[in-house]
Amino acid sequence: MQTLLNDPLILRALDSLGKSGVVSIVEAIKTEPVTKFGAVNASGQLAASVRYEVAVSDDSARLTYYAASYALTAVFGRKPGKFPPIERLLQWIDDKPLTIELTRRQDGTARQVRTGPGSSRDRTLLDEKKTVAFLIGRAIAEKGTLLHQAGKPSDLLAGISSDEAIARLTQAVMPGLVRTLTTALMSGER
Repeated sequence: MQTLLNDPLILRALDSLGKSGVVSIVEAIKTEPVTKFGAVNASGQLAASVRYEVAVSDDSARLTYYAASYALTAVFGRKPGKFPPIERLLQWIDDKPLTIELTRRQDGTARQVRTGPGSSRDRTLLDEKKTVAFLIGRAIAEKGTLLHQAGKPSDLLAGISSDEAIARLTQAVMPGLVRTLTTALMSGER
C-alpha cells in the first residue's frame, strides 16, 4: 500500500512550499526593515544561506528550513550578556552603509565617519571603525540588540509561519490525501 506520506502530490506540494518559503525568507531578509538600520541583508551571506529539505520516512514527512547559525538572532535579536565578536561587528560596519557621528572634539562639534562599500581604508578610519564596533558591542552586551529590546520578533519568517502559509500547505496537500485515502478505501486496504 502506498502511504499517505509517499504520495507524489504531497511530496510535490511540500517541495513547492519549500521553494516558495525560501523565496519569501530571502526577500524578507533583503527588504524587511528589522530595526531603524533597515534590513538584515548587510553582506548577503544570510540570504545566500537559506535552503530547505523535504524528508520522508514511513511515518512522517518533514519540511525543514536551514540558514546560517545567526539566523535566529536576526529573527529574535540578541539578549544582553556576552560581548559579540568584534570581527563580525567590523564586517557589519563595512557592509552596512552608515554615517556615524562621533562627538569627541572639545568644542562639542561632531566628526562624521562614513563607512560601507567604497569608503577609504586609511588607518584613522580603521581606528574609528574599531571604536564604533566596540561601542556597539558594549551596548549589545549591556542591553541586547535593538530587536531584542523591542520585545517582539522580526517578520522574517512570516511568509512560512503565517495563517496564509498554513492555508496554502493545507490546500496543496489535501488533494493528495483525499486521493490516497480514496484509493485505499476503494481497494479495501487497511
